[in-house]
Amino acid sequence: LQAAHTVKKDDPLLLWAIGSLAMLHGNAEVAVPYLQQSFKLDPKNPRVIWLLGDAYADLAYRRNEGSSNSAHYQRMVNEGLAWMAQHYPNSPLLHVFRGDVYAARKATLPALREYQIALKMDPDWPDLHLLIGSLDEILDRWDDAQRELQLQIKENPGDTRALVELGVVYERTGHNQEAVGLLEKAIQRDRQSYKAE
Repeated sequence: LQAAHTVKKDDPLLLWAIGSLAMLHGNAEVAVPYLQQSFKLDPKNPRVIWLLGDAYADLAYRRNEGSSNSAHYQRMVNEGLAWMAQHYPNSPLLHVFRGDVYAARKATLPALREYQIALKMDPDWPDLHLLIGSLDEILDRWDDAQRELQLQIKENPGDTRALVELGVVYERTGHNQEAVGLLEKAIQRDRQSYKAE
């Protein structure tokens, strides 16, 4: 993607894709400049505003909480949420965005509610079972977490994140053999999955 970007520097979709990939790997610092460029080129694209808001939330609440930059990032998150609420009210995208922000703030129950609303509105929304299952795991709702993560794996058999999360659920509930099988599969698929190791 970065090679393609050197050829076509002003493609908002390409910039969004690079930012999305960086966010997928948990690197908001790398994602933000690409997403900001994408936003400048396409300022009314709700997917760009959502993902940029997620990156700002990550920087505000996970990385720099209490720093001088945190308040700035929080303002940017709130602006993104306000824009989404105005232009896409009662949409799955708005609820996913809100859920992401709550999750970044470690407000687990509100995040879970937002994701569940989004899932009811759009059962095919990618990764909602993973997000819900991960929050159920945090809340020690093992049966719920297991069900959601199994649904994620059924829909995306190669999802190493879901394999790891379900492996952790199995390990914490005493199903060690099942846990080892899933974690080994996750490592085979992604050698960078340190959590699995």
